[in-house]
Amino acid sequence: MSIGLGINIQKKREQLAGPLREAIVDGKHPGLLLDFDDEYYLANGGKKSLDEVINFTRAGNATMVDSDGLIKWAPHNLVAYSQEFDNAAWVKQNLTVSSNTATAPDGTDTADVCTPSSGTGDAGIRAIASSTASLHVFAVWLKSSTGSSFDVNLIVNRNVPYTSVASKSVTVTTSWQLFSVSTTLLDTSSHAFRIGHGSSWVDGEVLSIWGAQLEAGSFPTSYIKTTGSTATRSADVASIPVADFGYNNKEGTILVEGDYKFNTSGSGFPRILELGNTTTSENRIVIYISESGNDAVFGPLAANVQQASINLFADQTDGVFEASKMAIVFAENNFIGVRDGVTKATDTSGTIVPSEPRDILAIGRQAAGSSSVGTGHFKTIKYYPRALTSAQLQALTEPRSDATLSLTFDGLESSFTENYIHG
Repeated sequence: MSIGLGINIQKKREQLAGPLREAIVDGKHPGLLLDFDDEYYLANGGKKSLDEVINFTRAGNATMVDSDGLIKWAPHNLVAYSQEFDNAAWVKQNLTVSSNTATAPDGTDTADVCTPSSGTGDAGIRAIASSTASLHVFAVWLKSSTGSSFDVNLIVNRNVPYTSVASKSVTVTTSWQLFSVSTTLLDTSSHAFRIGHGSSWVDGEVLSIWGAQLEAGSFPTSYIKTTGSTATRSADVASIPVADFGYNNKEGTILVEGDYKFNTSGSGFPRILELGNTTTSENRIVIYISESGNDAVFGPLAANVQQASINLFADQTDGVFEASKMAIVFAENNFIGVRDGVTKATDTSGTIVPSEPRDILAIGRQAAGSSSVGTGHFKTIKYYPRALTSAQLQALTEPRSDATLSLTFDGLESSFTENYIHG
């Protein structure tokens, strides 16, 4: 008598082992593990909360982890008097404004009503603001108060010399809608952000208006109210003192998974990670985006002299976020760079100045200060207080695939594939 059973079990490796098991190499866990995807944080041998591991300081608005798991800028607004369209900061043309006379999208009686002058064929209202020559989005809540729909323009122009930058026609209905127009500002001089104008808003088209916002980026984020001054943003300074995890100043391995933006017009060598000193930039372990924006480079420095230069990415597309798993090894006469399961290069000559204390791991910026800020999203960061081998790094960074368990109890087949390293 024979019995045949077929079992095919597929599980992702997170389900099989979890973030910590996945990070174990030769039976040892990393000195630092930050898994933002699974919200698992390990330091000094114990599980921690995020705020127990990473220090955040800032001079302005914060960043936030949105519902999609990405780290994004918290709201900021470069338009003053964002709900006070009767204020002189909003320049009116052929219309009057009644303040706080309509119910706003948030349920408060803070929306204004704009009524074009009798007989006019060209009403409009505009705010003046300035920022940087980069991508911005202007957004405002609008609703028809006449009982029917009509079209108005959203216009952006530079003031001096006058230059049209962007124009968009939107259809306003009897329901509140958030309308926006995104464009790259021409320079740091003042620009006008207009509602109406261009003969798009005429007598009889009464408009309720609320919550204007101008911010850097391609899409509007959560609204933030302003009054007499704008609410500007600045970058978070995210860092981890090395005293807070198992750190070895003589050698180590860092793995980082995420995506990073390459910008061929960028400058200042934006950082992905930097292990260095808070008071000097002479001796540091750094992964940075090159000045031209085409490459991601592992470039350790000693006495301000670069000891190795290993291209982890090369010749990337301008403005594109590239996802990857990268790993670097640093030790005396031992530098390795690996990306997505492939060893990019090794260097067996160079020093890391073991006597020089590196006291901080800076995320997305320089260790000494808050400049050279990079753009991207982090999924995981792992630090091992020893130099792993190229083979181990290749296995740790290879693209993921589902593990498959196939068993047939008739003597014909028995196989098991496990896609993580463990002791």
